[in-house]
Amino acid sequence: MFDINGCSIGRIVGINAGRLTTKQLSADSRLITIENNWVINNYSDNLSVLKDDETVLVCSQDTAHHDSIELWLTSHFPKVKLIKLAKGMHFEQNGNTFSVNLMDESSITMLFEKLGQNIPDYMIWISEDGKSASNEMWQNAYEILDREIISFHHLLQVWYKFKKGSKRVLTVFESRALYRPFYEMYSGFNRTIRQENPNTICSTLQIEGSLSDYISELFQELKQADFESKLNVDGRSINEYLVKNIIDPIDETNTIRKKGVYLVCGGLGGIGIKLCQYLLKEYDAKLIVAGRSSLENIQGKLTDLGLSFEDYVCCDFTNMNEVEHLYYNIKSRFTILNGVFFLPGIIQDEYLYLKSTANFRNVVSTKVNGVLNVDHVTRFEPLDFFCAFSSLSSLYGNEGQGDYSSANSFLNSFANHRNNVKKTGGRHGKTLALAWPLWNDGMQVGNDMKDHFLSKTGMQPLDTHERFSVMETLLSQKEGMVGIFKGNINHFNKIPKTKIDRSSFINIELNSDRLFEEHALQLISSIFSEAVGLNVSQIDTEANFEMFGLNSLIVATLNEAFELKFGSLSRTLFFEYFNLTELTNYFIENHQNKLEQLL
Repeated sequence: MFDINGCSIGRIVGINAGRLTTKQLSADSRLITIENNWVINNYSDNLSVLKDDETVLVCSQDTAHHDSIELWLTSHFPKVKLIKLAKGMHFEQNGNTFSVNLMDESSITMLFEKLGQNIPDYMIWISEDGKSASNEMWQNAYEILDREIISFHHLLQVWYKFKKGSKRVLTVFESRALYRPFYEMYSGFNRTIRQENPNTICSTLQIEGSLSDYISELFQELKQADFESKLNVDGRSINEYLVKNIIDPIDETNTIRKKGVYLVCGGLGGIGIKLCQYLLKEYDAKLIVAGRSSLENIQGKLTDLGLSFEDYVCCDFTNMNEVEHLYYNIKSRFTILNGVFFLPGIIQDEYLYLKSTANFRNVVSTKVNGVLNVDHVTRFEPLDFFCAFSSLSSLYGNEGQGDYSSANSFLNSFANHRNNVKKTGGRHGKTLALAWPLWNDGMQVGNDMKDHFLSKTGMQPLDTHERFSVMETLLSQKEGMVGIFKGNINHFNKIPKTKIDRSSFINIELNSDRLFEEHALQLISSIFSEAVGLNVSQIDTEANFEMFGLNSLIVATLNEAFELKFGSLSRTLFFEYFNLTELTNYFIENHQNKLEQLL
């Protein structure tokens, strides 16, 4: 989701600009960041959406939750039906209390068949915490995934078969929860559900303290349309993403070291290759590349990169034994590891109500179990950083990718979790989750899909010259989760719960001369690219014309194209001026009136 040409030109207001201004970006296309931004947003009234003939299903393992909610409903809405659901090994019923195996579709089906005409209109899903044998997330990952996001997915799938029309779902967790990254997976999941089925309003609620203190607020929350909200003693807040300009670091200190040792997790797919090429070319880095492909299948890629066979380790990141073997391999060759890039990801597009458990688990475990295992084996390493590649789908959802969006939401929360552990001395180096948009190369996405994202979101794919400059800038500036967007910032005015920090952007009105030069260069580049048959995004405006293989025939074509716009011109322009920047300066000095008309 993203753009084509580079970065903004203009007088900077209140900030320093640097590396990202080496290329120019059109006035309606910018590189920006998206960050979490919690703002106070209290309820406007005390009314509830509940009606006498409606049914609420509450899923919780804590009977105290069920009892508190039942007591409140009896007092305020005595005719509303309550279904109390707990997870169990098999189906059991005791009045309005049910125990169901949420990993078994037949067990869930029995629940809804028993309910008959009382199919729930609302669902409140309360996550449980601290119920595992160990506090180590990596040891409990499969168990927590099954009892949380995968069980939730099962329950929704069967509910869809029995309940047509509008539905409202609220997922609830304690904000200081031990396994918080698992519960924040519901954010990406719920956003995707809303895209796939607009009649289903799914929201996520964090609470600080005891759930019994917020029972009335639970039912207030059911009528809200916010994606994410939070309740504490100070009131209610919602997450409004904050859109900000990418600002270059004031100093030139590089987070990535010359000849540093880096682990690249995720193999040599499109993104992995591009990252390795960058690290090798710019930093002469020592790389250990790990991925699922066998050595035989990637020998050619290693050779092309100038890497040896010992620089690659075949590894399934969801298997701790294999990850430990990878780490021992690294330590047998190097005394120190400077940083980790975590890239693994699988996409198996299918709507959530159709997606199988096996596919869902495969997609989420690749990122969830993988990043936890790599983090665990490197926990004592004096890393400079741990950089996880996430996706914008975690922030906005994406049809057919509810599992992928959920997994990337985990990465975003994991980054915050690891940074908090670092504060207590449990980890070294900052953690950054980069929620990437599409890349023009490196991601296997067709032009139809890119066009779809452009028309739907106003966002454009990142080009090669942008993405790693962005990565380094954010590695030097940020930690936690940062989303990256390329396109027209005004599009965000149309996206609910998104706020633009306009003070961080270059003022459009400020330096009209410089802005005129930018537009002039874009026009000249466009005429040139069309005449020589190249995409404008492929053209370096500083490149010598000789690089484009100009001959007398091409020069004649160029002269004709420019004369159609500007009238009679010297036939030797492309011999007098050596690149598009110089040629643009010629037209500004000698044909400004015509340029102004064309612009």
